[in-house]
Amino acid sequence: MKKEKIISDLPWLAQYDPQVPHTLEYPEETVDALVRKSIKNHPQEIALIYFGYKMTYGELGKKIDQFAGALKNLGIKPGDKVALLMANCPQFVISFYGILSLGAIAVPVNPLSTESELLHIFRDSQVKMVVSLDLLAERLENVRDTLHQGGETHILVHSYYTSLNEYMKFPLKFLYLLTRKLTPGAKARLKVAKRFKELFASNISPLTEYPSQKMDVYKDLAVLIYTGGTTGRSKGVMLSHYGLVANGLQAISWVKMGKRD
Repeated sequence: MKKEKIISDLPWLAQYDPQVPHTLEYPEETVDALVRKSIKNHPQEIALIYFGYKMTYGELGKKIDQFAGALKNLGIKPGDKVALLMANCPQFVISFYGILSLGAIAVPVNPLSTESELLHIFRDSQVKMVVSLDLLAERLENVRDTLHQGGETHILVHSYYTSLNEYMKFPLKFLYLLTRKLTPGAKARLKVAKRFKELFASNISPLTEYPSQKMDVYKDLAVLIYTGGTTGRSKGVMLSHYGLVANGLQAISWVKMGKRD
């Protein structure tokens, strides 16, 4: 079919940049499987840069498998929901791909969410575990108390906390402590809270077999992400592995991303 005919039938193609193909082929693979390919093929390449700290793909892969192994040890199973209440940081990346490797579903949540918004999201999605910034400990534990005191003890069974400076280099790692604004309530909660770093204890075996590889990439969810709720209560948007892989490949094609980008 001639290019002119295609564009007349699909007029939006006329807006594509010249280097952008009209069609792409998408592999029938899970999101975490594609990441493991990069880890295997480029273990020494830089995967993450965070305030001067650099993590290679090899290092990232070990962290992902350790985290996934810890989730399995806690009883998290394929299909379970694990919430991420964090900003952009290495802990988010590690947790996200660890959740997916186990066949569980990642539920990214806006750190600015109020207690009532968190309560709705956690109830609606039936989140079993959450990894959160320590800054949000008071808010999150208040929500957990509300749920458990009401008999909903199957929600938020586990909560782990991390700090934005966990992967910062010196001197930022220590300067951050001077600017961090923990509320008195958060400080009190954190005294007895579990920490993200505990999930990487040497006695916890890393994941070596990936339940995600038995999933239906077309139907099984990778992510459940909630809308902003501007016209009502926020709603969970169900994103499959196949949809996210397609979206990623489309973005790569559109911006002509290379291996070094």
